[in-house]
Amino acid sequence: MKKVFGLLLILFVVLTLGACAKKSPAQSSSVQGWKIYTNPAYRYELRFPKDWTTADSGENGYVLNVYPEGQTNKGLVFKAYSNWQQKYSLTDFYKNQTENLWSSDYKRDDMEVGGKKGYLFKAVKGRIAENPEVIVDVIALELPDSILEIEIKNPDDSVSQQIIKTIQFYGNKIIDNL
Repeated sequence: MKKVFGLLLILFVVLTLGACAKKSPAQSSSVQGWKIYTNPAYRYELRFPKDWTTADSGENGYVLNVYPEGQTNKGLVFKAYSNWQQKYSLTDFYKNQTENLWSSDYKRDDMEVGGKKGYLFKAVKGRIAENPEVIVDVIALELPDSILEIEIKNPDDSVSQQIIKTIQFYGNKIIDNL
């Protein structure tokens, strides 16, 4: 009986340690060595390949473009909208602030990004001002005090999909390392 109990205990410890060692997408080997972009204004970060670059709107953090170097027609565009005063739901936001993706004929799927529930709108036109015929997918996330949209310029691009999997959100709590 002691041998069976001992074997069960060892099995339990091995399984527990194995589960603890599982890496998150942001730490997986496929993204090791990638650059990190942090947006303190809207409290998110993401990883992207070394041969990609970013262009953002500065301290306000409203817009971020992430794309392969020299290929601005590819990649992702992040658009953040403050929502701490209005407290719009995504439905209200789209009715009042931008093109109404919610009530349009766009295909909409539930999805999760960085542990936050959101929606994926497929094949959206008119999002790129200089070329309104370009079709993109749009992920919309309702965060506690903001709305975040992620435009995917090339929905079939596996690197863009990997970047989306690395997105992490953090609160406004400051952690002391004392």
